[in-house]
Amino acid sequence: MENEFDYGKEVKSWRGFKFQNGERELKEASETVLRDGFTEIELDSEDELAEVFSDLEKYGVYKVEEAEYDYKAVDTVEHPDFFARITFAKRQAKLSELKEDEILKIDIYIIPEEEEDYDEIGWG
Repeated sequence: MENEFDYGKEVKSWRGFKFQNGERELKEASETVLRDGFTEIELDSEDELAEVFSDLEKYGVYKVEEAEYDYKAVDTVEHPDFFARITFAKRQAKLSELKEDEILKIDIYIIPEEEEDYDEIGWG
């Protein structure tokens, strides 16, 4: 399914950083996406998506279930940690029921937690 809401411009981060997935950060991300229509969130793994979606709903940001993820919204050569642009809305609704000004976009970046490297530890 093609994204039928084409804003005719590339969406870019206005803050210069991505929100983390802590409670305070998700509240701020929700406020930003509700105000500006777009934000970015960083996760440690794809497994966190369902929990983040649930948390966002507490703040009035609802994932549009039938909207496909846009995996090509951002140049992954330039941003290899980009996962997908996901469509949300200000209310629970089907994509076909939403007006253009109700559509919200959140770019998800997956940045795995680095494993501790013990090579630097002196053993003697």
